[in-house]
Amino acid sequence: MKYLLLPDKFKNSLSASEAAHAMKTALLSFDPKAVIKSVQASDGGEGFLKVFAQNSSFECVTIRTKDPLFRSIKAPYLYQHSTQTAVVELAQASGLQLLKPSEYNCLESSTFGTGRQIAHALNKGAKRVILGIGGSASNDGGMGILTALGYSFFDSAGYLLNPTGKNLSNIANIECDRHSPIGQFSLQIACDVKNPLTGKDGAAYVYSPQKGASPEDVRKLDEGLNHFANKIKHFNGNDILTIEGAGAAGGAGGGLAGLANAELHSGFSLVSELLDIKKKSQWADWILTGEGKLDKQTLEGKWVHGVSLLAREFQTPVAGFFGSSTLNQTERTALGLNFTGILQKENISSETAHRQAYDLLVKEVNAFTQTLFKPAS
Repeated sequence: MKYLLLPDKFKNSLSASEAAHAMKTALLSFDPKAVIKSVQASDGGEGFLKVFAQNSSFECVTIRTKDPLFRSIKAPYLYQHSTQTAVVELAQASGLQLLKPSEYNCLESSTFGTGRQIAHALNKGAKRVILGIGGSASNDGGMGILTALGYSFFDSAGYLLNPTGKNLSNIANIECDRHSPIGQFSLQIACDVKNPLTGKDGAAYVYSPQKGASPEDVRKLDEGLNHFANKIKHFNGNDILTIEGAGAAGGAGGGLAGLANAELHSGFSLVSELLDIKKKSQWADWILTGEGKLDKQTLEGKWVHGVSLLAREFQTPVAGFFGSSTLNQTERTALGLNFTGILQKENISSETAHRQAYDLLVKEVNAFTQTLFKPAS
């Protein structure tokens, strides 16, 4: 039997490659003759570079840039000379993973370091930039990236603003340097969420608390993003409040769409195109996928949802494995999974599930294979 393994990471537990290894181990124990293909997955967050690095024509370029709190750091991106394409993972320079929990502060953090990476790639000759924006530490609306690409943001007294979340509400004027590369390259954003820029489902209210924001901070950040959106509309007429996914990465999706002509795509669509996952899906008898949590966001365009839709096109059955789930059986069925395995059972704590994720995943895939190879009665 032929199996295609397409897991995403199990956050705080397993990388995508570790999850695939666990799946492969379990499959071969029951089906030693199995033919297995594995593709590391990421829909825009941590691990995005590793996905594209599977294509050996990409060169890894490491530069010195800034972390979310403007400290010096080295961070990589990928460059493909033949297509003049750069792949940048926001989390490498501007990710929450770079900070200690005591340093989480999305009023003071910025995406500036990621902007420096993009600028470096453009100087290298890039005409197309693919940016994965998951895992950000900031809520600056992309103000940091835009600053690195030639934009300047001024307060009402004419002073230049530092590109951080707390300064969104202080923007009075926007200027773009005449030497800015904006408009001379295409920017495609890999985005795994559909949140709007502002409001209860927006960047500040949904994501900033996990980046250290207090309830008062959340309110200020949401007001700042709304103010930023109005300034962009006044500057060039672009209305980013209506863009689906504008709230991704602390509003970076919206800011870049409004001021850098960025296009927001599902991370799955960009990755599946590059790695030809469609052809592999036709080849497989079964697809195994999964991620850390099965919830309503899964149904709104995340990696597993993309895999499910693609498999449905070719009528290839899918088994999904998850650390935990908040969906009922009807919602799981709507996702189109033919088998669902959950690592955290009622008698297993969250801490245990994280610590023993590899072994628990092997156990759940074993349960799947036992069902698959159960003798006919």
